[in-house]
Amino acid sequence: MSSLPPLPGLAWLTARGKDPVRIHEVRLTGLEIEKEYHYRVLSGPDRSVDLTFHTAVRPETPFTFVYYGDNKNGPHMHRKNALAILGEKPHIVLQCGDLVNRGDVYSQWERLFFTPAAPLISRVPLFPSLGNHEENGIKDPVAAIELAEQAEDIAEQAEDTEDKSLAAKALEMFSKAFEQDPTFAEALVEVGKVNRLLGKEDLAVEQFRKAMEILPIYPDSYEELTDVLIERRAFEEALATAQRWAEVEPDQADPQEAMAEIRGRQGQPELAVGHLVKALEIVPSDSGVHSDLAELYAKLGRRAEAMAHFKQAIQWMDFEDTEAIQGLVDKMEALERARVD
Repeated sequence: MSSLPPLPGLAWLTARGKDPVRIHEVRLTGLEIEKEYHYRVLSGPDRSVDLTFHTAVRPETPFTFVYYGDNKNGPHMHRKNALAILGEKPHIVLQCGDLVNRGDVYSQWERLFFTPAAPLISRVPLFPSLGNHEENGIKDPVAAIELAEQAEDIAEQAEDTEDKSLAAKALEMFSKAFEQDPTFAEALVEVGKVNRLLGKEDLAVEQFRKAMEILPIYPDSYEELTDVLIERRAFEEALATAQRWAEVEPDQADPQEAMAEIRGRQGQPELAVGHLVKALEIVPSDSGVHSDLAELYAKLGRRAEAMAHFKQAIQWMDFEDTEAIQGLVDKMEALERARVD
């Protein structure tokens, strides 16, 4: 294929999927036994990096396989396991089921399986079996999720327009989805969010906590509860919730930013700095965190560090956002004038 760049010493063979589908299946033919092949995947404008796989070994050749299962302890741990398995250089991997927590929730497949397992399954054949969480034992596994998806659009309109009648309609639909499937923690969180819109915060807090019990690895429960507790100035409880959130999503900056906000409101700027530094270790290109950290350093009189992070914030901002960039430049100039004075 002419659009594929050449690799030294290698010739490309091409296999194409014919139809536009969500789940692609391409058959490769003419492969040699017990051989390593390089490949790349093209889909529209997207190109994968160079990857490899091995064909099956000969009957007399020893081979290695790994058997594992139950990924419901979260995407971060699944990724660690996938990398550990890849380090063993297996020829095949057997997965005994429970690839996700809710098989009928489309987004979980990306979040809990395909993204964390990508380094492994892009290089080693994986043969999965279905567990109970793929089926979930629901009479109609599609009905609850479809109802919740319809309710999401209405809830967004209610939030944008502050229309309580729309909020009430969304609440009814989310509640019905949760009634249809009492394991549907995502729907229960949405019930809580709509109840917040309707001013029923106590009820929302109960629902967020219940969702955490149903699906402890679902981060939105912790995020929403942390936000409510910060608003209520229940800072210690908010901090404990955010810490649990960070355990669920150790590879996300948001929990650290929440803890920084809590520490700031508690009058503990040095501790807030520590959390923002951790957030930047996770996402070094977050201009908002750089800006917040610069503000904190400026308040603490640490001018050089403040200037450095203002510059980093500008570096990572969208160059078309001229107003925001100018705002940071103004703060840098004010900081410089204060030093001179």
